[in-house]
Amino acid sequence: MTSRFFREAAEISVVKLLLQMLGCLVIASQIAVAESMDRAVSPIPIAELGDRASSLYRERDPQVCATEEGARLVCRPQQLHGEVGPRGLWLVSRNAAGLGDRFRVTAVAVGRAGSRTPLVSNGAVQMDGTVVRWNRAGISEEYSVNADGIRQD
Repeated sequence: MTSRFFREAAEISVVKLLLQMLGCLVIASQIAVAESMDRAVSPIPIAELGDRASSLYRERDPQVCATEEGARLVCRPQQLHGEVGPRGLWLVSRNAAGLGDRFRVTAVAVGRAGSRTPLVSNGAVQMDGTVVRWNRAGISEEYSVNADGIRQD
């Protein structure tokens, strides 16, 4: 049972990596097409690809918007949707059929082994432009969106 779980998890990881690489290629081709309309196409240095893709993506879709409970974060290239509310960030990674399960990763304590301080589970959501903060006593988590996905700081 355990080896099957790890094998399936590895297969899912490989598929996600391939989908991310495909997404980058699609975004790169969109950038090239958009730029060719204005001038001759020149190669995009790999170091600039992420920034250029993010700027093109940012111009087309709102990524962060306020909701009644807090905020919604959407990364269309990765088919990743997030909802930030009083209990934190919930994510949905959608498949080709548009279906996906909700999941989240939440810090429950801070500190080192032997001296951990539990964290409260509820907090306040605050938006600052394209950054969403989930503030709890003892910790503040920030979320933002780019073409690579939803980032947590």
